[in-house]
Amino acid sequence: MVTLTDDKSDTTYSDKPLPPLDAPSGLPPDYSEATQSQSDPSVSPLPAFSESSGSSTIISDTLPPFSVFEPLTRPTNYLTIERQNSGIKGTYSIDPSLPVPPGAVVSKDPDGNNLNLRLYSTNGSVQAVLDIVRGSDAKGPARLDVGSKNGSTEVTVHDRRQNRFRLRAISQNGSVTINIPTTFTGSVYSKLQNGRLRFHSEVEQRLTTFSELKNEARHFIGDFSAHGYEDEETWQMDHLHLESQNGNVTVNFISNPNFDDSSASKGKGKGFFSRFL
Repeated sequence: MVTLTDDKSDTTYSDKPLPPLDAPSGLPPDYSEATQSQSDPSVSPLPAFSESSGSSTIISDTLPPFSVFEPLTRPTNYLTIERQNSGIKGTYSIDPSLPVPPGAVVSKDPDGNNLNLRLYSTNGSVQAVLDIVRGSDAKGPARLDVGSKNGSTEVTVHDRRQNRFRLRAISQNGSVTINIPTTFTGSVYSKLQNGRLRFHSEVEQRLTTFSELKNEARHFIGDFSAHGYEDEETWQMDHLHLESQNGNVTVNFISNPNFDDSSASKGKGKGFFSRFL
C-alpha cells in the first residue's frame, strides 16, 4: 500500500501562460501515426487472430521439446538392490551412459552382460517404476532385471524418450505384471509353470505369435518384418523375458495398467503412479 502525503507550502501564481507539455510517452500515438506504421513494411504486424487458431497453438509453443523432460529421479547406473524378508518399492531413473559408481556391485544377466539395474526380493514383492534416460541408445539397450521369490513382481517402464531396453522379470510363487510404453517394439519370451500369459487387448492388436510350445512362448509386439527382426540373439532393441512359477504374467500398455479385475479393484480411486511414487 502506498500513501501519498502533500507537504503544505506557499504557492505563487503567475499571469504568464505555461509552456506546452510534451505528451507522456505512455499515451498511444495519434491515429494517423498508427495508420502510417501499419503501412510501413519495416514494421512487423501482429499476427491476425482467427477462430480456427485456438489456444492449443499457443500452449504447444510454450511447452518444452519432447527431449528436455527431466528424469523422474536423479539418474544412476549399474544399480543393484537385493533384500530378504522385505519388499522393494520405488522409482529409478537409469542412464546407461553413466560410468560405474564408486563401490558399486555390477550384476550380470545369465548371458554375462552387465546389468544397468537389478532389483530382487526374497520373501517380498517388488513394485518399480523405471525411467530410461536419454543416452542409452549410444550404449545399446538398457539391461534391466527385476524379480522376486515368494512375492509378486510389477514393473512399469516409463520411457518418454523412446530409448530401448531389455527387461527380464521373474517371480517364484507370485505373479508378474509388466506395463510398457506404447512405443515398445520388440520380442517377448515367456516361460510359465502353473500360470498363464495374458496380453491386454490393445497389446494383442499389435501382437504376432511365433510359437507356443509346452510352457514356453515367443511373440513380437509391433511390425517385426519392417524392423528387420531375425532372432533374439541379434536383436538389439526392445525385449521382454518373462518367467513365473505358480503365478500369472500380464502385459499392459501404460495407458491401460492392471486391466484384470483383481488388480483394478486394488487401485480404484487412486492415480496409477501414486502407488509407486
